Amino acid sequence: MSCVGFKPLAFVGLFVCFFLFRMGNSTSTSVDLSNAATVNQIQETIADNCVVIFSKSTCSYCRMAKQLFQDMNVNYTAVELDMCENGNQFQDVLLKMTGGRTVPRIFINGTFVGGATDTQKLHLEGRLLPLVFLKDLKLSLLLRVSKSSQHKRK
Repeated sequence: MSCVGFKPLAFVGLFVCFFLFRMGNSTSTSVDLSNAATVNQIQETIADNCVVIFSKSTCSYCRMAKQLFQDMNVNYTAVELDMCENGNQFQDVLLKMTGGRTVPRIFINGTFVGGATDTQKLHLEGRLLPLVFLKDLKLSLLLRVSKSSQHKRK
Protein backbone atom coordinates (compact mmCIF):
# COMPACT_ATOMS: atom_id res chain seq x y z
CA MET A 1 0.00 0.00 0.00
CA SER A 2 1.52 3.30 -1.05
CA CYS A 3 1.20 6.44 1.00
CA VAL A 4 1.52 8.79 -1.96
CA GLY A 5 -1.55 10.26 -3.65
CA PHE A 6 -4.04 12.03 -1.47
CA LYS A 7 -7.14 10.00 -0.73
CA PRO A 8 -8.48 10.82 2.71
CA LEU A 9 -10.50 7.89 3.90
CA ALA A 10 -12.65 9.44 6.58
CA PHE A 11 -15.52 7.18 5.59
CA VAL A 12 -13.39 4.17 6.51
CA GLY A 13 -13.43 5.42 10.09
CA LEU A 14 -17.20 5.37 10.10
CA PHE A 15 -17.19 1.87 8.63
CA VAL A 16 -14.75 0.76 11.32
CA CYS A 17 -16.89 2.20 14.10
CA PHE A 18 -20.18 0.74 12.98
CA PHE A 19 -18.83 -2.79 12.70
CA LEU A 20 -17.66 -3.05 16.27
CA PHE A 21 -20.06 -5.22 18.19
CA ARG A 22 -21.76 -4.24 21.41
CA MET A 23 -21.99 -6.76 24.17
CA GLY A 24 -25.37 -5.80 25.69
CA ASN A 25 -25.50 -5.82 29.49
CA SER A 26 -22.71 -3.98 31.20
CA THR A 27 -21.19 -6.84 33.12
CA SER A 28 -17.43 -6.84 33.55
CA THR A 29 -17.02 -9.70 31.05
CA SER A 30 -18.93 -7.90 28.32
CA VAL A 31 -16.97 -4.71 28.90
CA ASP A 32 -13.70 -6.65 28.67
CA LEU A 33 -14.81 -8.38 25.47
CA SER A 34 -16.00 -5.11 23.99
CA ASN A 35 -12.68 -3.43 24.90
CA ALA A 36 -10.84 -6.36 23.32
CA ALA A 37 -12.85 -5.89 20.13
CA THR A 38 -12.07 -2.18 20.18
CA VAL A 39 -8.36 -2.83 20.74
CA ASN A 40 -8.36 -5.32 17.84
CA GLN A 41 -10.17 -2.89 15.57
CA ILE A 42 -7.75 -0.07 16.38
CA GLN A 43 -4.73 -2.33 15.90
CA GLU A 44 -6.07 -3.61 12.57
CA THR A 45 -6.74 -0.08 11.34
CA ILE A 46 -3.22 1.00 12.31
CA ALA A 47 -1.65 -2.11 10.74
CA ASP A 48 -3.63 -1.82 7.49
CA ASN A 49 -2.95 1.88 6.81
CA CYS A 50 0.20 3.90 6.39
CA VAL A 51 -1.14 6.98 8.21
CA VAL A 52 -4.05 6.85 10.65
CA ILE A 53 -5.53 9.91 12.33
CA PHE A 54 -7.95 9.29 15.17
CA SER A 55 -9.87 12.52 14.96
CA LYS A 56 -13.04 14.45 15.67
CA SER A 57 -14.77 16.31 12.87
CA THR A 58 -15.11 19.49 14.95
CA CYS A 59 -11.50 19.64 16.17
CA SER A 60 -9.30 22.38 14.72
CA TYR A 61 -6.09 20.50 15.58
CA CYS A 62 -7.45 17.47 13.73
CA ARG A 63 -8.18 19.62 10.69
CA MET A 64 -4.64 21.01 10.90
CA ALA A 65 -3.15 17.50 10.96
CA LYS A 66 -5.28 16.30 8.05
CA GLN A 67 -4.41 19.43 6.06
CA LEU A 68 -0.71 18.78 6.63
CA PHE A 69 -0.97 15.32 5.05
CA GLN A 70 -3.17 16.67 2.24
CA ASP A 71 -0.58 19.36 1.48
CA MET A 72 2.13 16.68 1.29
CA ASN A 73 -0.08 14.53 -0.99
CA VAL A 74 0.00 11.66 1.53
CA ASN A 75 -2.86 9.20 1.93
CA TYR A 76 -4.33 8.93 5.39
CA THR A 77 -7.21 7.22 7.10
CA ALA A 78 -9.23 9.40 9.46
CA VAL A 79 -11.32 7.69 12.12
CA GLU A 80 -13.82 10.36 13.21
CA LEU A 81 -14.52 9.43 16.81
CA ASP A 82 -17.38 11.90 17.23
CA MET A 83 -19.23 10.07 14.46
CA CYS A 84 -18.82 6.68 16.17
CA GLU A 85 -21.34 5.28 18.59
CA ASN A 86 -18.43 4.01 20.68
CA GLY A 87 -15.99 6.88 20.09
CA ASN A 88 -15.48 7.34 23.83
CA GLN A 89 -14.44 3.70 24.11
CA PHE A 90 -11.95 4.26 21.27
CA GLN A 91 -10.51 7.20 23.19
CA ASP A 92 -10.25 5.11 26.37
CA VAL A 93 -8.28 2.45 24.49
CA LEU A 94 -6.11 5.09 22.80
CA LEU A 95 -5.36 6.51 26.26
CA LYS A 96 -4.01 3.12 27.33
CA MET A 97 -2.06 2.72 24.07
CA THR A 98 -0.59 6.21 23.79
CA GLY A 99 -0.83 7.86 27.19
CA GLY A 100 -3.28 10.47 25.98
CA ARG A 101 -6.97 10.72 25.24
CA THR A 102 -6.99 13.96 23.25
CA VAL A 103 -7.31 14.07 19.48
CA PRO A 104 -5.78 13.84 17.05
CA ARG A 105 -3.85 10.67 17.82
CA ILE A 106 -1.63 10.07 14.78
CA PHE A 107 0.04 6.79 13.81
CA ILE A 108 2.52 6.43 10.96
CA ASN A 109 3.48 2.95 9.80
CA GLY A 110 2.25 1.47 13.06
CA THR A 111 4.04 3.94 15.33
CA PHE A 112 2.32 6.59 17.42
CA VAL A 113 3.92 9.95 16.57
CA GLY A 114 1.75 12.24 18.71
CA GLY A 115 -0.83 14.89 18.04
CA ALA A 116 -1.09 17.72 15.54
CA THR A 117 1.67 19.90 16.97
CA ASP A 118 4.03 16.93 17.32
CA THR A 119 3.37 16.01 13.68
CA GLN A 120 3.79 19.62 12.56
CA LYS A 121 7.14 19.75 14.39
CA LEU A 122 8.30 16.55 12.67
CA HIS A 123 7.37 18.10 9.34
CA LEU A 124 9.22 21.36 10.04
CA GLU A 125 12.29 19.34 11.07
CA GLY A 126 12.14 17.35 7.82
CA ARG A 127 11.49 14.09 9.69
CA LEU A 128 7.83 13.45 8.80
CA LEU A 129 8.08 12.30 5.17
CA PRO A 130 10.91 9.85 5.93
CA LEU A 131 8.63 8.26 8.55
CA VAL A 132 5.80 8.04 6.03
CA PHE A 133 7.96 6.44 3.36
CA LEU A 134 9.87 4.14 5.71
CA LYS A 135 7.52 1.23 4.98
CA ASP A 136 7.75 1.78 1.20
CA LEU A 137 11.55 1.99 1.49
CA LYS A 138 11.76 -1.27 3.47
CA LEU A 139 9.52 -3.02 0.95
CA SER A 140 11.57 -1.68 -1.96
CA LEU A 141 14.80 -2.90 -0.35
CA LEU A 142 13.29 -6.31 0.35
CA LEU A 143 12.17 -6.62 -3.28
CA ARG A 144 15.66 -5.68 -4.50
CA VAL A 145 17.31 -8.23 -2.24
CA SER A 146 14.81 -10.87 -3.32
CA LYS A 147 15.35 -10.15 -7.03
CA SER A 148 19.11 -10.05 -6.52
CA SER A 149 19.16 -13.46 -4.84
CA GLN A 150 16.94 -14.92 -7.57
CA HIS A 151 19.35 -13.74 -10.27
CA LYS A 152 22.31 -15.27 -8.41
CA ARG A 153 20.56 -18.66 -8.26
CA LYS A 154 20.03 -18.79 -12.02
